[in-house]
Amino acid sequence: MLKSPNHVTIGASNIERTARFFQAFGFVRESDSAIDAFAARELYGLDRATGEARLSMPGAEGGFIRVVETRLEAVGGGPFDRGPHAIDLYVRDMGQALEIVKNTRAEIGPVAAYKVGPMTIKECKCVGPDGLAMVLIEVDKRRPSVLDSSAHAPFSEVHSGVYVVESVDAAAGFWKDAGLTVLLDATFAEPTVAEFMHLPRPDTRLRLALFADKAQLPVRLELIEFPDADGRGAPLIDARPLRPARFVFGFEVGDVAAAVKAMPGAAYSKICRIGKDAVVAGTAPGGVGFELWSPDDV
Repeated sequence: MLKSPNHVTIGASNIERTARFFQAFGFVRESDSAIDAFAARELYGLDRATGEARLSMPGAEGGFIRVVETRLEAVGGGPFDRGPHAIDLYVRDMGQALEIVKNTRAEIGPVAAYKVGPMTIKECKCVGPDGLAMVLIEVDKRRPSVLDSSAHAPFSEVHSGVYVVESVDAAAGFWKDAGLTVLLDATFAEPTVAEFMHLPRPDTRLRLALFADKAQLPVRLELIEFPDADGRGAPLIDARPLRPARFVFGFEVGDVAAAVKAMPGAAYSKICRIGKDAVVAGTAPGGVGFELWSPDDV
């Protein structure tokens, strides 16, 4: 059964620029690797070999980032468009965090302050290299992250990755069957959220479902559905081929071939190798892109 994703793989037109962006948030560049032409084609839909950089948050076991260079054009989207949407980080203090973000030249949106049940939340969307959407979240009742053990870190590892899907119900079954737990499933309309997401109406409803393992460890997999009529039938921005600022979830498994067999219902690539790791790419219902990684496969 799957544990939470331990990373996200993000496309970038320029690895150096995107890596520097994440380093401004405290991520450390750990390694660089080559991806041969076969793996680049099978996993990412690219027409030639490429490279990647891995960045992690000190003190965090998961929630790291793989930045993969892609020569494809970035694709912009409307607020309802389905597919890879945003990367979320927890912040300890929104004001302090935004002072740091200002130095990255990211486009900083308005801060949305609202309540969901007992939680008081502040969110701010920042747009970085290639149009990469990153959402910063300050919440009084956080789920587990490196902020719990690092007293001075202003940012967490990757808290969650967000995909927009046509139907949460249609997409959720695959992840439940794979062993992930539903941590949250809520439908709400919040004017401040509509503003920072650039939704057309302040009363636009969204349904948010959050999935992780029972320990609730990052990365959490988040699905958003827009149930109102004007949110239906929006274009799908496919996870593959991997384009700048788009991403897929990465899971570690004991055996890639066995995991593929145990998780029917997704479309899979051929099994590839990146360094010593066996890797396969998958597309789950709703167009959610993911990878299964095993360092022990033969």
